[in-house]
Amino acid sequence: SEAARAVESLGLVWPGTEPVASQTLEKIGFKRICAEVGAPTPPFVVLSEEEAGVDMTDPEAKEECIQGFMKAVADMNSNEKGLIKSIHGGGGKGTAHLDDPSDPAQVRAAVEKVLVEMNRSDGIYFEQKVNTKGDGRFYQLELEVDGETCAQGGRFVWFNSRLQKVVEIGLHDDLIGMFMPKELYMKSRQWASDIAKKGGNNTRATMEGLVF
Repeated sequence: SEAARAVESLGLVWPGTEPVASQTLEKIGFKRICAEVGAPTPPFVVLSEEEAGVDMTDPEAKEECIQGFMKAVADMNSNEKGLIKSIHGGGGKGTAHLDDPSDPAQVRAAVEKVLVEMNRSDGIYFEQKVNTKGDGRFYQLELEVDGETCAQGGRFVWFNSRLQKVVEIGLHDDLIGMFMPKELYMKSRQWASDIAKKGGNNTRATMEGLVF
C-alpha cells in the first residue's frame, strides 16, 4: 500500500490494487479476514499495527517498544513455537524464530532481530508455527484471483529450513491429486474468493496458503 500511495501522490496512476484494499489484504489484515470467512490460519497476536511504529533512533522509545512487544507475547501465556514477523519482510528477512515464547530472553532476541533487519517497528506480529522443522513436509499453495474470481491452476512452492522458497511448480487442476486432496484444493479456491471479496480486491492478486 505504501508504494501505491507514493505513486498516487506524484499524480501518477497506480495500476494495481487500490491502497485501501492492499492494506486490508496485507499479512495482518489477511489473517483477520481468514478468521472472518472461516479460512484456517495459525494463531497469531498483533504486536503493532501498520503505520503505528516508533522512532527507532530514539533509544528510550525503542526500548519501550521492545518491552511492549515482550509483554504482549508474555500475555499469550503460551510456550508453543512460533515466529516474530514483519509485514514488510520477505525471503526470510524480517522473520525470527521463537522456540519458547515463555522465555523473555528468547522473546527479546527475536524482537530485536526483526527490528534491526527492518529498521521499523510497525506491522509486527507473532504467528504460531505449523511445522516446527521446516523440512519440506509442508509447502505453499499459491492461487491467483482476478477481483473476486479464483483463476484456474496455480503454483506449489517448497521452502528450506530458513523459510526461503527453493522450488516452485506450476499446477493444473486435473493433476491436483498428486499434491493434495482435491476436496481441500476446492475449499482453498473458495476461501481465496471469499477473502478477495471481503478485502475488496479489484485486480490480479496472489493468495498464499500452507499445506501440511
